[in-house]
Amino acid sequence: MARAQGLPRRDFLSYTLGVGAAASWLPASSWARAAGANERVTIGSIGCGGMGTSHLHNYTERAAADNCQVSRVCDVYRRRLNNAIGVIGGTESSGTMEYREVLDDKSVDAIVIATPDHWHTKIAIEGLEAGKAVFVEKPLALTVEQAIECRNAVRRTGGVLAVGPQRTSDDLFHKAREAIASNRIGKVTWSQGAYCRNSREGQFNWTIDADASPTAQGDGHVWWDRWLGHEWGVGGEDRLEPGPFFPVPEVLRVQRGRGDGPAVSPACTAAFGDRGAERGVSVARGGVGRAVRGEGCA
Repeated sequence: MARAQGLPRRDFLSYTLGVGAAASWLPASSWARAAGANERVTIGSIGCGGMGTSHLHNYTERAAADNCQVSRVCDVYRRRLNNAIGVIGGTESSGTMEYREVLDDKSVDAIVIATPDHWHTKIAIEGLEAGKAVFVEKPLALTVEQAIECRNAVRRTGGVLAVGPQRTSDDLFHKAREAIASNRIGKVTWSQGAYCRNSREGQFNWTIDADASPTAQGDGHVWWDRWLGHEWGVGGEDRLEPGPFFPVPEVLRVQRGRGDGPAVSPACTAAFGDRGAERGVSVARGGVGRAVRGEGCA
């Protein structure tokens, strides 16, 4: 993937990725635009739910130290959008329900995508085509075909794309891999990881805001058709009622039954390395509640 050359290292995404990433992954055109503001990186955040809002807090807390600024925020739920505007200290014009307005904003150098999974690939590709540096939460895609399409967009545009890997880039797992590869702990026959979401306060039991509705006025308004994505070629075939905007199990129906598999990847990295296992079987339980067996973890 293209990387701008000869640029000072910056920690633009270190607090998003959880690793020592640098703003050198920003394309040269973004740096050229930022130079007039003492190399300030201007960010647009698309998707301001739990993860997206967490990123916003990190950016605003580190704005002075890292010379970055979130200037635009986008969400299809008015309450979350208004909250995001407040987090960044913006004005009404800082927020929009239409993500294309963020992509069209020439002052935005980079975008952070924290939407539901079924929108990830489409917005990432359009962001690259708009000349933005793109950080997208995992998973990058729901299908192999989508992932290849996004890879091709990177090659075609010469842009830069980073994917949030649920701590897989954490040096901890790579050091564990080194220990295993050098036989310091003996032959590995079993690797186990866990990421539980079925606690009483967990994502499977999130409440639904009582006033959230496509027909609501004010804070409760949800652009439900955009969230589903049918008209824009994303999402599943079920045209669900607005309730699933909040609980995770119902969101999986919109994403064609595909979850994002947060637990398996770090364990596989530690046990088998970046390319997965050449032999063996991995088992993942979760998502739609069935075991999935396949060769390796890659």
